[in-house]
This record gives sequence, C-alpha cells and structure tokens, in this order.
Amino acid sequence: TNRHSDRSKPEGVSRTGATTRSGNPWRLGGLARGISSLITVFLLLLAGTTWGTEYFVATNGDDSRDGTGGWGDALLTISNAVAKAVNPGDVVTVSNGTYNISTSINVDRAITIRSFGRGEGQAPD
Repeated sequence: TNRHSDRSKPEGVSRTGATTRSGNPWRLGGLARGISSLITVFLLLLAGTTWGTEYFVATNGDDSRDGTGGWGDALLTISNAVAKAVNPGDVVTVSNGTYNISTSINVDRAITIRSFGRGEGQAPD
C-alpha cells in the first residue's frame, strides 16, 4: 500500500495539505477574483475620500445664515461663502444674478466655485 494515500484525508485536501478546487467553495475564479479586488480597492479609496461641504450663494440670501442647507439657507455674498469654505473639496455654488463685489476675493485653498443654472452673465473685473 501507499503510505501517502489520500484516502485518509478529508475530501478536497491533497497529500500536501493544499486545498483543491473542489474542496473550497470560497475559491474564486479569475474574473470574480478581479472584480472582488476592484471592489476592495474602490472601497478603500472611498473610505479615504473627504467629501467637501457645499455653500450656496443667492441674490436673496443672508450672510447671517450657515449657507449649507440649500437655496433656502443661501448666503448673500460670494466672499462670505469663500471665507466659510476652508476645507479642501468644499464647493461654493453661486446662483444666477448680479452680485456687487467691492473688494477682491482671493482663493488660496483647494475649493471649487461654480455657477448654478445657465451661468449667464459676466465675471467681475
């Protein structure tokens, strides 16, 4: 008889102790393994992503508001929204309209300023 007979081993375990394909229901095929890896990488990237706060600006806004609760909570001035948007990824969304800007607005951090609607009009000089 063969001393290394596989008859005494549980089904799916080879003579060396390695699990065979039929003995491991969790073993993934190439495509499934690739998809699983891709999902894992995506979730890890998503976990490290910081979502910015969106600040709204409208001609009927009020600078005493927070500016983050949608158009009903909008700020009045673009400069106030930019001052509040201090974290990378923050967004200032400006509604259509005419804004009186009396001083320069300096943006020295990684925020986004965008228009809402058709974006018609001219940027101030």
